[in-house]
Amino acid sequence: MKRFYFFIIFAMLFTALPVSACATLSSSLVFYEIQENDSYGEWAGEICITENTDKSIKKLKVPQTYNGKSVSVIGGGVFAGCSMLTEVYLPEGLKVIEDSSFTLCEQLLEINLPESMLYIGSRAFESDSELKKITIGKNVFRIAENAFNNCNNIQEVYYSGSQEEWSKIDIWEGNDCLINANIHFAI
Repeated sequence: MKRFYFFIIFAMLFTALPVSACATLSSSLVFYEIQENDSYGEWAGEICITENTDKSIKKLKVPQTYNGKSVSVIGGGVFAGCSMLTEVYLPEGLKVIEDSSFTLCEQLLEINLPESMLYIGSRAFESDSELKKITIGKNVFRIAENAFNNCNNIQEVYYSGSQEEWSKIDIWEGNDCLINANIHFAI
């Protein structure tokens, strides 16, 4: 229960801070780097990305750190509507994907959530209609309502924990596409 309250406080602080990120191309991937003149959210030595104005990106690599601080949160709606996005690389250290972060990324085929991931927000991947494969780390404790709603092509879910650990995840309603997929357990 303490972990839940910590998360709520953590999330509220991050969503209250102004943050922006800008895109630059590197090795055919789009890297999001917070620039010196941008404002960014920082709390307890960690960074949150909450703004993206380029909806035409095809490949995305979220940086693991900025100025030596872990990028731990992708804010609500940041990459929503990136309809040409096909590849996403998320760093170890990322803990939270907030509400609607990747909604309507209709070309996204696969998502690998790092072991550090704790929480997947409401509608985080909603209507990602081509999403077929998901890897979820065993530290996820909550998948909010409709996080994977209308992801009707999900076929495979790879979970790094046991079936018993999977059953303890607080998976809210509207995630039938996820729970009805073929789930593979590491243990």
